[in-house]
Amino acid sequence: MRVSPIGVYFHRDFDALCAAARGDAILTHDSAEAEAGSVAIALAVAHGVNCSDLNAYDTLSAVLAKLRSEKLQHTAVYAKIGHVRTLSMFPVAAETLVATAFDSGGNVADTVATALYFGTMPRSFKECITASIAMGGDTDTRTAIVGAIRAPRAGCEYPDAWMAVEERETLLSLGAKLYGGD
Repeated sequence: MRVSPIGVYFHRDFDALCAAARGDAILTHDSAEAEAGSVAIALAVAHGVNCSDLNAYDTLSAVLAKLRSEKLQHTAVYAKIGHVRTLSMFPVAAETLVATAFDSGGNVADTVATALYFGTMPRSFKECITASIAMGGDTDTRTAIVGAIRAPRAGCEYPDAWMAVEERETLLSLGAKLYGGD
């Protein structure tokens, strides 16, 4: 989850993004799985920033390609993202299959893959968030990642009730500074 700002900040430079995401991962989890998960999340967030129309198959393909170039294709994270990319081609059945075929208990590979799936679904922000929550299990981690992927999208519409937060203007200002690289 903490890698999301790296995806926003480095959305124009995927090599720097990958280096920063890997460095962030090893702070607490010195493993290839953690690095792959961190890189995948940051890349998906960057795609959310860069694309006004977030396409699941294309986004997941781009994430897989960059994981390969980073020599992370041997990880379970890579394999699971490959599975959800395939499922994304069948949107009617995919949501049920994702909810039943992946562990919802916090395994890094399943959490990252399902977060990327729900984050790139061809649905509204609210529908993506609620679908992630409905899967159960490690909902806070997965759904925070889904929100991070979806939130920067151009034209993303948030439910009014979700925007009624204290310090809203301060948070929006900080987000604009992060996006601008200030």
